[in-house]
Amino acid sequence: MTRVIVILANVLLLLWSVNAWRRVDGAPPGMAAVPGGPFASRVLKTTVDLPAFYIDRDEVSNADFSDFIRASGYQANPAWKSYAQANGPDRPVVGVTFADAEAFAAFYGKRLPGAVEWERACLGDEGRDYPWGSKWTAGDANIETLAVAPSGKYPRDRSPSGARDMAGNVFEWSDSRTDDGEDYRAVMGSAWLFWPRPGYLLFGLKVDTSSHVTGFRCAWPPRG
Repeated sequence: MTRVIVILANVLLLLWSVNAWRRVDGAPPGMAAVPGGPFASRVLKTTVDLPAFYIDRDEVSNADFSDFIRASGYQANPAWKSYAQANGPDRPVVGVTFADAEAFAAFYGKRLPGAVEWERACLGDEGRDYPWGSKWTAGDANIETLAVAPSGKYPRDRSPSGARDMAGNVFEWSDSRTDDGEDYRAVMGSAWLFWPRPGYLLFGLKVDTSSHVTGFRCAWPPRG
């Protein structure tokens, strides 16, 4: 009897270990794999050895952010609510500050991507300017339009890693600092109201900025 109990205990321990490994090493659903290795970054103007990671296939939506607020009790910048009501649950969340985006990512065991990670996820390793290549044609992405669009509405705006809407729809927070100052972070991509911007361009935005054209997506795993 004692031997049976020991065997059962060992089996349960093994199952717990496997599940723990999956929790640590298995990417959350809805994420695209971005390969590691040498990457010629035009953000940094040099080649870097970038570890593999995952990035959200879609920008975080109003529905996603609403779920986070309900589950966490986090007090986000209130501007996002009015934009969410106007845009609808399936559109990307906007009106969020850097702290709001960072809090969302941390709650789900994720993080914000660095600028170079975002660049690689958007462009791949072929020296492209946009997720689909280096030529821009009207309608390739949600650029110079009248409103933010649901994720995936523009099929050409799909990166080599499978992430959608990286060239358009909304600007996206990264966690990389810029030369503008300690309280600035790099913002990537372009947005529905603006003009096309190659995926290696960034600009600095103050961390407490809340904008109707700026949202985010998350990366995984945490840096360690």
